Amino acid sequence: MAIPRNSSGKVSPYFKYAGLAFQIGGTILVCVWIGKKIDAALSMERPVFTAVLALFGTVGGMYISLKDLIKKKV
Repeated sequence: MAIPRNSSGKVSPYFKYAGLAFQIGGTILVCVWIGKKIDAALSMERPVFTAVLALFGTVGGMYISLKDLIKKKV
C-alpha cells in the first residue's frame, strides 16, 4: 500500500503526526515493559522501576518526537 501524498508529492500531515504518536507510545510501552521485568526480577513490593522508566519513556519519547518535528519544519 502506498503512503498517501498531497498534490505537491509530500506525505500527508495526518500520517506524519500519527507516526509521532506511535513513536511516543512505543517508547513508553518499551520502558514500562523493561520496568516490569526489572521489578519482577528483584521481587519489588512496589513497582518503582516501572514508574521511573514510564516517566523516563514519556520524557524521552517527547524529546525525540519534538526533535524530529523541529528538524522536519526547518
